[in-house]
Amino acid sequence: MSPQHKRAQQRGRWLILCAGVFPLLLVLLFTFVESRQIVERDLQSTANLALNQAESITTRAWSLLEALQPLQGKLCEDIRDDLQRLSAQFAYFRAIGLTYDKSIYCSSLFAHNDLEISDVIMMPLPAKLPPAWSLSVDQIKDADISPTLLFIRTPA
Repeated sequence: MSPQHKRAQQRGRWLILCAGVFPLLLVLLFTFVESRQIVERDLQSTANLALNQAESITTRAWSLLEALQPLQGKLCEDIRDDLQRLSAQFAYFRAIGLTYDKSIYCSSLFAHNDLEISDVIMMPLPAKLPPAWSLSVDQIKDADISPTLLFIRTPA
């Protein structure tokens, strides 16, 4: 065999090899790019879902606080049925209660009343509380509920 014929064979092998490897590399590249785009879309979708869920929970919580306003200042014994009804109506929330100053004086969760909010959330409260506020805590005293979001409206 002549050297030109050997070179032609080698060139043919290289062409066949490149013709097989090049599409494989392209497939791998496009698969990588597409998978990254899919993951990014999935992450965006999950973030949007979480945001929508958080907004929905917040809206329901503030609605519950509005429903509790007529009960504010009444004796716990007199409103226990109303608390139970609201607890069933707003079943998403584990507990609802009424506060006075910095104390929980009536609750659907705690067996006893007149608990300091700071004792329940196991952290001090600021000296001046805003009229409406929310707080996320890791845990609540004497409860296997964690983490927890508190929505509180301070009576004017």
